[in-house]
Amino acid sequence: MRIIDGDTLRVRLPGGKRARTVRLRDVDAPEIKAKCLSEIALAQMAKSELERLAPVGSTVLLSATKGDKYQNRIDAKVAGPYGDMSEALLAAGLARPYNGGKRQSWC
Repeated sequence: MRIIDGDTLRVRLPGGKRARTVRLRDVDAPEIKAKCLSEIALAQMAKSELERLAPVGSTVLLSATKGDKYQNRIDAKVAGPYGDMSEALLAAGLARPYNGGKRQSWC
């Protein structure tokens, strides 16, 4: 497993042969490739928090999965050793609720 950014991770599916990119459902985290330094700093914090919530090698549970706008990526609720990752990021102020549409600026 690998953390890509504050709301996206790569997981190995049961059986160990296939990996998928998973976006945390219902949240938006700041982007690492952003236009302003404040968003980049927040993005690094969100990524670090997700790495803490889902250490490499840990088991995660995907639920409420659905296809995403990008090929080979799925949208899902993800729970790890410390509980629901979306809820943890929201509680830490490192993500915002998101249900589609235009993203709000973090700058």
